Amino acid sequence: MFTIQHSLSGHAAHGEWQHTKAMQLAALLGTLVVVGVIVNAVTIFADGHLRLGTSTAPTCSAVGEEVDRLACYDKLARQPVPHPAKGANAPALFHF
Repeated sequence: MFTIQHSLSGHAAHGEWQHTKAMQLAALLGTLVVVGVIVNAVTIFADGHLRLGTSTAPTCSAVGEEVDRLACYDKLARQPVPHPAKGANAPALFHF
């Protein structure tokens, strides 16, 4: 009437599959962490180079040669003024 089956058709049969799935998940998470670190490093590196490309008064004052230093200040004077925050230079309105 009742029989006992001795087969490996349960969870025990898929032990290797679960191990492989866990390894794939760990590899995926590791890859995501590495990609995140690379993206942050590239962003920091690019931001640093953008700042080095623009001249500022302390940058110009650090130039050793007098002619080059004056050229740096001239370049700085020719740069357009940065746009102020929204509404900072709003014209005054007079109502009569």
